[in-house]
Amino acid sequence: MSGRQFGRRQFIDRVAKTGVALAGLASPLLGQEAPKPAEGETKPAEPPAPPPPPPGARYALPTAATGEIPCGLCPHGCKIKKGTRGKCQAYAHTAEGKLESLGYGKVAKLKVEQIETDHFFHVLPGAQAVFYGAPTCNLHCSYCSEWRISQFPAEKVPTQPIEPKALVDHVAAQGGKLLGCTYTDPAAAIEYAIDVALAARERGLYPITHTGAYLTPGPMKDYASVLTALNVDLKAYAETTYKTLCEGSLQPVLDAIKAARETPVWLEITCLMVPGYNNTLSVVKDMCKWIAENAGPATPVHFIRFFPEYKHRQYQTASTDPVQLKSFREAAYEAGLLFAYVGNVPGDFGESTLCPKCSEMLIRRVGTNVSAVSFDPHRGLCTHCGVQIPGIWE
Repeated sequence: MSGRQFGRRQFIDRVAKTGVALAGLASPLLGQEAPKPAEGETKPAEPPAPPPPPPGARYALPTAATGEIPCGLCPHGCKIKKGTRGKCQAYAHTAEGKLESLGYGKVAKLKVEQIETDHFFHVLPGAQAVFYGAPTCNLHCSYCSEWRISQFPAEKVPTQPIEPKALVDHVAAQGGKLLGCTYTDPAAAIEYAIDVALAARERGLYPITHTGAYLTPGPMKDYASVLTALNVDLKAYAETTYKTLCEGSLQPVLDAIKAARETPVWLEITCLMVPGYNNTLSVVKDMCKWIAENAGPATPVHFIRFFPEYKHRQYQTASTDPVQLKSFREAAYEAGLLFAYVGNVPGDFGESTLCPKCSEMLIRRVGTNVSAVSFDPHRGLCTHCGVQIPGIWE
């Protein structure tokens, strides 16, 4: 199969049942104008249907004696007073005494992209995916590239209402197979994310997500259980750095990764390497050892080159040295991980997948160009030595 393309070209045709191109998918759902009646035709006026009430928060805990409602969704552990919201600005304690999701059914971004752009390298290589993101986020990363939709209350972010079934039906009607939650974090509208994933599975689609995994173990396990694939952003491997970079905490993310590992979901881990914050080689080595021992040696790990976004433009933080990324990749192999990648360095050898047994190149990646070299995607194995390669290939 040497040189056989399976990026945006022949491979998409080969996997027509699992990842066809979805050009132009977003527009019909995000505000496309309805067709006008033909001349002389009258259209009866129809009163607009009232919007459904916001659903109750799935992980609201019993109301405390103080009248506050504790939220059990994420490690912030907010105790929300009547008329206020949690730290994520996505859940409100209403006048009726209920905790409601403000982001349910609201989509702030919807886009068709190649799956590799979201750092899934062992899931249908070269396939197109529909990615969506709800408004707000429960983390406040100082480098967030999507800060315009993640760092504001839900009502201040431009959105379009899309019910889970409508989103899934449209993707399925276009022949799509992959539907992913990304851009912001599913934690900001976990009820919606779960309902979309369930609806996707009912239609035979593959629901995937990219998340900071800042969830308590129960919700993380619930969500991972309905997904096909999960990519977790492990933003640092030091408590102080986690707090500095995103106002979060490290241990809950490690606990969430272990909770996800108790489910059948395919797991990959992404580490955005921010100079001066989380790029110390000794710490990266410790992180890789933890991943190998707790997530498993076959878990793909992506070391991503950082370019300053959001507040880090003001901080004038440097971009990551590509040479340093290569040392992180080597540290991953030394720790026992079988698949380690370099990202945001187009053309780097570290983008490609190598056989963990014979070291032959299995899948060559140069940016968005993806080709099979010594890999049989039908059987998921190395054609040179015959070893099985873990992942979701069809």
